[in-house]
Amino acid sequence: MINTLTGTISYIESAILTVEVAGCGFAVSVPHHEKYTIGQTVSLFTYLHWNPESGPALFGFSTSTDRQFFLMTTSCSGLGPKLALSLLNQASIATYVAAITCGDTSMLHNIKGLGPKKAETLVRELRPKIEQLSDISTGPEETFIRHFKDLNETLTALKYSSSEINHTLDQLRQQQNLKTATFDQLLRSALAYLQKAHV
Repeated sequence: MINTLTGTISYIESAILTVEVAGCGFAVSVPHHEKYTIGQTVSLFTYLHWNPESGPALFGFSTSTDRQFFLMTTSCSGLGPKLALSLLNQASIATYVAAITCGDTSMLHNIKGLGPKKAETLVRELRPKIEQLSDISTGPEETFIRHFKDLNETLTALKYSSSEINHTLDQLRQQQNLKTATFDQLLRSALAYLQKAHV
């Protein structure tokens, strides 16, 4: 089993690095491939995945925590390594930990490749294990996600439809100035958006 790999990048294609080690070039799929450059010396935590149809594939990560999250994700029913790698590209682990801890499937199914069913699977199967990543600081992310969960419940109680609520929450998530907003501020912004949508 290849646990770590240290070498020099000789080639980059899509999300795959060719890492030269003692005259041998290893093809390694990595998240955030854009941060690597040809000629760079890297040390990667690795995982060798075996697919019955396509054979072995080597995945590399800059931290052991990234690899741990990748392995936890691939342990879920119907979630493969390509999707796990895509998740690492789209948001921070802290965001996923906070969403899973809070049970916020609505936030997760907005991630490309997840969808509602896979988001539910991720929460259901990783919630009991997520404490293994408790060293991840989730403060701001968890607060933000909890606010959105409460916001969803409040707007539902005010008789707004699911489609109206989901569209409104999607709009609010895209506004960087609301990342540190209080629940009251988020609620006011949501109601203002909904009122404007009905005009």
